[in-house]
Amino acid sequence: MAVAPLTLEVAPFILAVAPFILEVAPFILAVAPLTLEVAPFILAVAPFILEVAPFILAVAPFILEVAPFILIILLLNLKLAPQNTNCRVKRA
Repeated sequence: MAVAPLTLEVAPFILAVAPFILEVAPFILAVAPLTLEVAPFILAVAPFILEVAPFILAVAPFILEVAPFILIILLLNLKLAPQNTNCRVKRA
């Protein structure tokens, strides 16, 4: 039996994780009906996602390089934006 030694090696880890699994199980069971309801849509979109994935991965480094600058611009925009919320609009 080649499986037995592996089982004996993995058993302590399974026993260590078991209490956590038992705690999380009710939440997983509660979400299961929703997951089963959404699954057909996810499966329908999966081919498109797999088609687009290479492009996203190719663009990701550029987005990560530009992200700090975009964040700075957004923060400056928030800081420089007018803070007066009591402005009244003049009616014609």
